[in-house]
Amino acid sequence: MKITVNGHVRECVLETGGQLLDELKIDEPFIAIERNGDVLTRQAFSACTLEDGDVLEIIRFVGGGC
Repeated sequence: MKITVNGHVRECVLETGGQLLDELKIDEPFIAIERNGDVLTRQAFSACTLEDGDVLEIIRFVGGGC
């Protein structure tokens, strides 16, 4: 299946959002995930079944500043 992650189309044989986060090596607790226009908690995304054509935005929070 094909999914789009942060604007990049990728072939994917993964079944769940959790598997995708593992493959992308995203283990930070504070991330924002949008799936097809809906914002999901990390727990909800990890448990969801990925579907062909999913469009995902995964945003990592970065500290810094003054």
